Amino acid sequence: MNVLGKVAPIEVPTITGDRETGTQATTQLNSAAVPEAVSYSILTSKRAIEAFMPWIVELLTKTRQIIDVTVDPEYFLEKNELRSSPVVVLIRHGEQLSAVLYGKERKMFGIKTGVIECGDHCGDGVVIAAPHFRALAVAAGVLKMLEIPRVHTVRLSLKITDDNEIVGIKNLAEKAGLKSTILSEAVHNKLVLESTLDGFLSRLGSHTRRNLRVYRRRVEQKRWKFIARLDPSAAAAAVRALQQQQGRHKSSVYYLNCCQEALNRVPGSFYAGITTATGEWASLAGGWLRQDRYYMLIQLNDARFTRDSVSAVMRSYLIEYLIGSRVKSICFVGGSSELLGRFCVPERCAHHLFEKSVLSAARRSIGTAFFRKSLVSRIQRGQPGPGAIT
Repeated sequence: MNVLGKVAPIEVPTITGDRETGTQATTQLNSAAVPEAVSYSILTSKRAIEAFMPWIVELLTKTRQIIDVTVDPEYFLEKNELRSSPVVVLIRHGEQLSAVLYGKERKMFGIKTGVIECGDHCGDGVVIAAPHFRALAVAAGVLKMLEIPRVHTVRLSLKITDDNEIVGIKNLAEKAGLKSTILSEAVHNKLVLESTLDGFLSRLGSHTRRNLRVYRRRVEQKRWKFIARLDPSAAAAAVRALQQQQGRHKSSVYYLNCCQEALNRVPGSFYAGITTATGEWASLAGGWLRQDRYYMLIQLNDARFTRDSVSAVMRSYLIEYLIGSRVKSICFVGGSSELLGRFCVPERCAHHLFEKSVLSAARRSIGTAFFRKSLVSRIQRGQPGPGAIT
């Protein structure tokens, strides 16, 4: 099917100098590292991304990534932070859309910094592409991002599915003349469930298993109530109440609003909650159910009930409900809590830092210098072990 050919009338922003225009971008790749048959479009506004959503969703289905919430374009747009602007690269062979690379350009005091970040800490939400094309899509997309005059650095985190893939990305970047630093480490945000709650608990450590059971029994004796599916008005009320009662790790109002918008707009979402015997909100969890996988985006807890380990109680109830719904795994978006992180499947994630080779010190932002120093120091300490690549 002629995918991009159907949207010729759509105005797509491209970059000219440091300004966005309304012309369609179909620039041919001129790097020796990438085939000439490949062309790009760069989207840097919400309106342009929304215009291409039907074709991006079609590619999600074609590449069998439709289950993955983190690469859903609606999710990407709603979770885009106030301190960043979207930069999405569409890659195509002829007129067929073959890959999408998601990025966000950091801003300081409302000014774009020239630093683009792709993917979250666990390497999710980065690229839509067939497995055999991922490495080329990532390298080509990064090269295109760095062609934007003001952009000098791309930070990209990507889960490693194949060692050849990470080597391929590195080699393509070096052939294009980019400076690159790569670190790989284990991330833990995928929890595999069992067919019964007892079966799941038996896999946990004795201390964790005891805590989940003891605190669950304690709140049941206090007549607290777990509600598996909240209606929208109840969920909104819970967010408002719990927002005021957060503890030390407090989420900003803006972040919570982004999460709510994402949960409202992306299909398959639901909220679960816990109330005390008097009807006060004690905990709230929000996420998406996609086939046999649950994506957990947010959990809010009332800090006054810390001694009741309300966070552990919520996860106990929620896991029991999900097992009853025949869910096979949970993906904690952005990372798991310490409680369950030890029992998540360890997956390797590569953190890449790509920089233009010729770059004056004056053009490097403080944020870029800090990130590079942090990444390099971790590599030099050797803490990630044999997975580290330089």
